[in-house]
Amino acid sequence: MVFSIVICSLTTVNKTTMKRNYNVLRLKSTLRICALGILASLSSSAYGQLSGTKTLGTGGDYTTWADLATAISGNGLNGDLTVNVISNLTSTASITLVNNATNPTSATRKITIDGKGFKLSSNHTHAALILDGIDYVTLKDYTIDQSATTINAKGIQLMNGADYNTIDKCTIFFSGMNTASTSTATGGAYVVISNSTTALQLNAATYPGIYNTIQNCKMYTMAGSPGPTAGVFINGSSSLYTSNATNNTVKGNTIENFHSLGVYTTYTNGDQVIDNNISRANSSSNNMAATSFVISSRYTYSTDRATKIEGNFVHNLPFVGSTTSGPSTLYGVYSIYNIGNATHYFSPEKNRFEDIYSTNMYAGYNAYNTNTKLASNVVSSWITAGFFYGWYNLYNAGVTLAQKNGIYDCFSTNTSYGIVCAYGSDRAEITDNVFKRNKFNQKTSATYTLPGTAFVYLFQNSSSLEH
Repeated sequence: MVFSIVICSLTTVNKTTMKRNYNVLRLKSTLRICALGILASLSSSAYGQLSGTKTLGTGGDYTTWADLATAISGNGLNGDLTVNVISNLTSTASITLVNNATNPTSATRKITIDGKGFKLSSNHTHAALILDGIDYVTLKDYTIDQSATTINAKGIQLMNGADYNTIDKCTIFFSGMNTASTSTATGGAYVVISNSTTALQLNAATYPGIYNTIQNCKMYTMAGSPGPTAGVFINGSSSLYTSNATNNTVKGNTIENFHSLGVYTTYTNGDQVIDNNISRANSSSNNMAATSFVISSRYTYSTDRATKIEGNFVHNLPFVGSTTSGPSTLYGVYSIYNIGNATHYFSPEKNRFEDIYSTNMYAGYNAYNTNTKLASNVVSSWITAGFFYGWYNLYNAGVTLAQKNGIYDCFSTNTSYGIVCAYGSDRAEITDNVFKRNKFNQKTSATYTLPGTAFVYLFQNSSSLEH
């Protein structure tokens, strides 16, 4: 009896233990399957994110720009990504690169697109390529052939907070544009920073792009074209520019055609236009706008660094060899409401203007600026059929420095001034400027300058120093 009970008890214990062990094993198995599923999901997600080296073009990892754009926006990045272009491509739609919300580009997840000299052919009405709110993208050694005939055609656009991007050693060619526009609402540009895909100029509450660099690029049109409204057009924000730096840089580019604006910046802070070669070498007639501006800087501040227009070479306007036909009024540098400070002067320096014809001219028209340094600029062989104004300063504040500028071999038939400082509350210091071999106000003689012309003209300044 006792023996039987013991056996029965042992049997019961064994069954209970076996059942418990079975349940434990089943639970462990379930947990293992779940864990493997989670790991597989995470692995799949990580695999989908982009990094390393990919190819773009026929037979590549991405056969079209649209495929690459979809991969970037859909998967994002988990490291630096290099994309090597391996063939020419064509697109009838605008290519737009946007960030992935979860895994966006950053200082540790950059995109480099190496064009390897290949080309994107586009006939889209507006921009061929758009960087829309995406950061840390470098596009280099690539050609964009924009064949649209519309006046609002654009090459590359940055918008909606596209920051820390670089366009380097690229060629932007407008092969179809045969009409012109002076409108900043409907015109076009080789490169534009604007929050509107249709208009060049849009005063927005947010910056369309900061800390971007456009460098070493060639921008030109087919022969005889009037060119786009602007070469490079940069917007800022009227609500931000007095306190927040933009620090965009346009450097070392060759702009061989534009209709009315070479490089234009507005509501920016610390933007710099440096060492560019600007001409209309692709034109053979005067099809510039009647009033044109080579470099225009309007409403700027200098928080982290100076707003600079420095080392640019401007020549052969309105076309190579022009001596009798040109725009009605041509401004070399047009600057208004640029606010420099004691550390960072607003600085048009070391610019050269050469072989230019216009009816009337201003090498530099500078008004309502604060703390301005005009230094080592050279104007030579600028012929006008009307008035000639070199560096014309009105209503400036702070200090205006005009130092070591030169005007050589220029000609005019009407009122002519070399350097003017008038009506300002500024302290003007005009030193070491040189004027040689000029023939100003030539109404009756071609061999000497008539009376009534002033090389330096000061009028109602707060104080001045001249020698």
